[in-house]
Amino acid sequence: MTRGAMIAAASLALAACGGGGGGGAATPATSTPGNVGPSAAEAPLGGKYVWAHEVMVVCDGPEGWCPEETADVMLLTEQDDGLQLEIELVQTNAHTCTFSGLVTPVEPGRVWQYRSPKDAMEEPCELTLTHTGSSLQITSEGCRDFCGARATLDATFDVEGRVDMP
Repeated sequence: MTRGAMIAAASLALAACGGGGGGGAATPATSTPGNVGPSAAEAPLGGKYVWAHEVMVVCDGPEGWCPEETADVMLLTEQDDGLQLEIELVQTNAHTCTFSGLVTPVEPGRVWQYRSPKDAMEEPCELTLTHTGSSLQITSEGCRDFCGARATLDATFDVEGRVDMP
C-alpha cells in the first residue's frame, strides 16, 4: 500500500462535521478463533493494523465541536534487522502524526526502538514499539517533527486487529 493510500484510508471523512457512533473502541479487522494457530508471542507481527475511533473537530455545531469517525493505521513489515513501521495517527481536530522507519529489536519479540541519527532533527526522536500480550503500544519522546500541532506519536493497537498483507 502506498503512503498516500494509507493516509487516505486513515483520514475517513474528516472534512465534514457530522454525527457518528463508535465511542473509540478498537475495531478488529479480523478475528482469531479459539486456540488455533501460534501463541501471540510466536505469531508474526507483520501486517496492517487499524483502530477505528472518534475524534472531535471544530465545526459550526452548537458547542463548536463535532465528533468524526476516523481510523489510525499501522503497517508492520518484518525484515531481517527489525520491523519496518509505517503509521498514520489522527487525533483531535484531525491533527496527525505520520512516521515511517525501521525499529530494531531491543528485546526480541517484545520491544523494538527507533532513534533518530544525531543532529538529524532539532530534538532527537526515540520511538518504542512494545508487544505485550494482545496489544502493540507505540510510545515516543522528542518526535514532534513527525506530528502536527497538538498531536503525539503514541498509540495502542490490538494484535487481534491485524490483517495479513500480500
